[in-house]
Amino acid sequence: MATHYNSSSRGLIEITSMNYRHAVNAHDKLVVEDVHGLRKDELDALRAHIQTLEDEQTVEGHVHG
Repeated sequence: MATHYNSSSRGLIEITSMNYRHAVNAHDKLVVEDVHGLRKDELDALRAHIQTLEDEQTVEGHVHG
């Protein structure tokens, strides 16, 4: 699985360092741009990272909510 997202404006960015909004925006941009499926590994890694962040928010909401 990919560990970095190749941003057109920032270069390589470690996926696990991305905040939720940045990860979602990067994912959505790739979905539109990657018509040939060449960046599938990046998309999969972004999806996994987004899911992890959402899971953490859910747990935090139950603990602190």
